[in-house]
Amino acid sequence: KSAPANFRIYDRRGGFLEIGGDQHHHLPGATMTEVLDYPSQTRRLATMQDIRDLPRIIDALEFVDMAIQPVEAMDAPAGMGEVLACAELLKNTSKFCWACPAKIEANQAFVEMAKAIAGTGDLSQRPIIGLLATMVPVYEIDAEASKVLLLAAREGLPVILMGNAIAGMQGPATEAGCLAMEAAEELAGLCVVQTLRPGSPCLMTWGDFKIDLRTAEVQVADTEYSIAMTVGAQLSRMYGIPSYCCPATDSKIADFQAGFEMTQMLLNAVLSGINVTVNAGAVSKSSAESYELLMLHNEMLRNIYRIRRGMTVNSATLALDVQKEIGIRGDYLVHPH
Repeated sequence: KSAPANFRIYDRRGGFLEIGGDQHHHLPGATMTEVLDYPSQTRRLATMQDIRDLPRIIDALEFVDMAIQPVEAMDAPAGMGEVLACAELLKNTSKFCWACPAKIEANQAFVEMAKAIAGTGDLSQRPIIGLLATMVPVYEIDAEASKVLLLAAREGLPVILMGNAIAGMQGPATEAGCLAMEAAEELAGLCVVQTLRPGSPCLMTWGDFKIDLRTAEVQVADTEYSIAMTVGAQLSRMYGIPSYCCPATDSKIADFQAGFEMTQMLLNAVLSGINVTVNAGAVSKSSAESYELLMLHNEMLRNIYRIRRGMTVNSATLALDVQKEIGIRGDYLVHPH
């Protein structure tokens, strides 16, 4: 009851985004280790230059309206990759920034950098950053995730509660059973945050991946994930907590399969009422980032948002007076309407 159903996050140009209700916002793919180059469709290790370039592109994209560290540089100094990724993210975009380092030290550094940028020791009133707590293993909030939850609560920062079971491996093979497990994890994480700081903003993650029992390969773009997203959106509305999910593609390259899977999953997420989605530009089970797909996903979002707005019906758009004026077999092409 103490967790807010809606809250605001802020960019560094004086703007803000509403999280919750019928709002939808999108993030790029996060913390990938490789980049898919075009037109060769070959993969290479992500570099520090990618960490600088990708946030600059994200900053210019209209419908990828929040940022996150898209890749992990394989040429970063040992032990410094996560901290440097957070630093370059803040240096190269003015948008609201999420971060999901695995280690608490990098999360703490991210918070301190954001405070320096904002010129305040209290980010809770106008948060320009948020954190993500990956709560694994199943039915246990591990030590690192617990530290992230407590850090977010102490600072009053938005936090994405990310409890994800893999159906058939970490959780039940049935969708309903896996989603029940996920709901329990999400509510447990929510309780940790709200106990320390009632009213601190949280998002609940929905949608369960599954394992192909013939090959032991995890599938991220199956139809069941879309169904779980839809049910998760309904659960979030029942709880009164904003929702988050991860539409993705199993395709290893930027091809027809990648376009089909991402369109299906993202459209389903938006129309079902998920508040925040991730993975613009991501391919191959979110292990590689594609510069070209990042921009194409921005255009995909433009079209999906237009579909969601639906049709405007009023006297002007019905144009009944125009139809009467032109009459039978008339020509609309030369009419001012």
